[in-house]
Amino acid sequence: MDNAVTQLSGALKKLNEIFSRTRYPKLWKLSDKLNAIPKLSEDKLRSRHIRRALLGIVNWILGIILIMPGLMDPVTWGLVGVGAIGFSVGVVSLWRHLRKFAGVANLLLGLLLCFGAAGNPEQLGRMLFLGIPALVIGIATLIPWKLKKKDPYIQAAGTLLNERQKITLSSLTFYDSGVEMDTAGQKQPIRYDEIVCIIASEDLYLFGWKDGLIILQKTELQDQTAEQFEKFIGQKILLTKT
Repeated sequence: MDNAVTQLSGALKKLNEIFSRTRYPKLWKLSDKLNAIPKLSEDKLRSRHIRRALLGIVNWILGIILIMPGLMDPVTWGLVGVGAIGFSVGVVSLWRHLRKFAGVANLLLGLLLCFGAAGNPEQLGRMLFLGIPALVIGIATLIPWKLKKKDPYIQAAGTLLNERQKITLSSLTFYDSGVEMDTAGQKQPIRYDEIVCIIASEDLYLFGWKDGLIILQKTELQDQTAEQFEKFIGQKILLTKT
């Protein structure tokens, strides 16, 4: 069942792409051009990663250097604002490129400033404006966030397979002129021009037509092998494989 769900989800994804390409050709043309742009090599990606991490550290340190004196008497809000921007940019960059360092550094900074403010609130109390955010950022960065994303195609495939078991589909008969679908004794003719395409996976076929989807397992083929069927149907309908 899991293998069938995986195969069907891949077929659904491919079918959705074909439908989308038919409906939005200009958008897909632009997407194909962007995907055709050569990707950076591993060495260049590593160099860019290191460069951005170093810039993040510099922005983070400069932000602290500007914020701390800006909070002392008399408060210089312009200095604090510029420092806050640099600190924020540094945190975002480090979150992406040196997350563990960002977590430890901000946690230590937050603890140091919070304890200092608690010990000498008259002179260092304003440091809580930096200490508390740094402490929160440090804790949030070190927490192992693991959000498991649900694949919508996997969910749709599972639903389709469950619904298919409830439908009494007697047979699908393929002629030169079209397909005849027999459902509980009710025969419905389908012209080939009504079927957009067929997606073939390892063990099944997914038919995309104007009134819905049809799933046909290769083991259900009776008079032909999969190769013979694909050769025949490929002359009638667009056939593509996952």
